Amino acid sequence: MKEFNVTKRNRKYFAATTGGYSCKILIDDNSDALEIGYHTIDVEDISVRSKYGTDLIFRLAASASDQKSAGICTLRADYNENLVAACRKLGGKWDGDEMAWIFSGLVESEVEDLDAIYNSEMIAVELDFHDDVVGRCAPVSMFGIRLASATGRDSGASFESGISVIEGGADSQGSSKNWQTVIKQGTILRMYMPEALIKNTDDVTITRI
Repeated sequence: MKEFNVTKRNRKYFAATTGGYSCKILIDDNSDALEIGYHTIDVEDISVRSKYGTDLIFRLAASASDQKSAGICTLRADYNENLVAACRKLGGKWDGDEMAWIFSGLVESEVEDLDAIYNSEMIAVELDFHDDVVGRCAPVSMFGIRLASATGRDSGASFESGISVIEGGADSQGSSKNWQTVIKQGTILRMYMPEALIKNTDDVTITRI
């Protein structure tokens, strides 16, 4: 979802602004009833991007009247990298004041599916690492949960708050340009995670405790 100020109806496009930039909204069956003024609507980006610049163009994902009657739905959950990607895919907009994702009511069923996963019961677990797990110029994350972070080859690595290290640890390695965060083989961590995310991988065994 994006916020638009629709300022004028032309022959093929509405003239509008979003995020401080001028843009256009395609006039079609979905947008034909769109009124001049401010709207928060679900759109598809059909912009033309070239070496000379970008022509910002959007197309409504559903009719303006349907979007208005559907209203909005919201989702609050702890930060998770995979959840952020899923919310953006559904056209979600982050509201920092409310600390919540805001969606068109048209995707309420999909948002409820995300809610069931990422707001499932928090379970205490133990993670047993059978191999080194590496983040290349990035933190080490599993199931979208950030576990440990380095900032360079010689920075060392630190675990996120709420994670207890029972054995082993994490470090930084690699070269100055291609540094890595690594959680070492044999490391055992204890933490809480949503029950619906618990699953074993080739690198890590997760046990409920």
